[in-house]
Amino acid sequence: MLCEVSESVDKPVNHDSIMDDVIQGLKNVKLIDDSHVIVSKWHHRLDHGYPTPFYGRNEIVHKIDEVLKPLGIYTRGRFGAWKYEVSNQVLMFVFKTLTLLRIIHLCKEWKPLIIL
Repeated sequence: MLCEVSESVDKPVNHDSIMDDVIQGLKNVKLIDDSHVIVSKWHHRLDHGYPTPFYGRNEIVHKIDEVLKPLGIYTRGRFGAWKYEVSNQVLMFVFKTLTLLRIIHLCKEWKPLIIL
């Protein structure tokens, strides 16, 4: 199980107890209980993670994407052209496949109108 914890000025995190706090949170929402054995724990803190959705994000990403595309740079992933808030593995497989096909000039960019 992988857990991510966000923090900000408005949502501080206790770095000394973060691991225990996350485990307790998993228990609180009944994802795990005391009968489960945790075999490995890892913690890494990034000062700057990835951009989160905000109003105006799509317009900014679009402008950046238009500069990078002519350079042969196709943005994907959390920093790229797809939206983190509607991502999933199947959709990302399709986007990555179509990006590779575009790079080798087998198809034009595909943008879904409806994501179910």
